[in-house]
Amino acid sequence: MRGIEHQIDHLLGAPVPDKLAYRSNTNESKEIQRQVQEFLDRSYIRESLSPCLVPSLLVPKKDDTWCMCVDSRAINNISIKYRFLIPRLDVMLDELHGLKVFSKIDLWSGYQQLGMKEGDEWKTTFKTKYGLYE
Repeated sequence: MRGIEHQIDHLLGAPVPDKLAYRSNTNESKEIQRQVQEFLDRSYIRESLSPCLVPSLLVPKKDDTWCMCVDSRAINNISIKYRFLIPRLDVMLDELHGLKVFSKIDLWSGYQQLGMKEGDEWKTTFKTKYGLYE
């Protein structure tokens, strides 16, 4: 935990999603199992006993590899939608006027490292043929 935790607020009294895992052929099943094991080894995910279940699926990438995605539409339907102002690009570029030194920030390496608020982990659970993970 880094002091910044992600929280998912949901509508009280809404039914908890319990979706079936998507069907997959043998090659897709092996790839899902490989990716889940990789995420477990990196401690990005852990096994779960959550009642909230959404399915995972594979999506082909341009380089002929697979990206595992979680179909979170069911949990999104019971989540409270908050609205935040998104800064306009032209305004942000105007603020850079006159600056001479710029740096690059690597956001990708930190993307998977944002922790969930304790007690909200169950809302991130996804289902595969081999088990439940959050």
